[in-house]
Amino acid sequence: MTATRSIKPFGLRMNPDVKTWIEERATHNGRSLNSEINQILKELKEGTANKAAKEQAKA
Repeated sequence: MTATRSIKPFGLRMNPDVKTWIEERATHNGRSLNSEINQILKELKEGTANKAAKEQAKA
């Protein structure tokens, strides 16, 4: 965990409705807001990578 704590904070502005949605999702998943945002981005990144790999395999 010390490696994570050495990461400098990153300010992020978001629409209130998006923040509410992420807060609700974080609560449901037992995560902090920050952890939930990281999880969403990780899932998006992996999904995008998987999609690209499938498209490349078709070619």
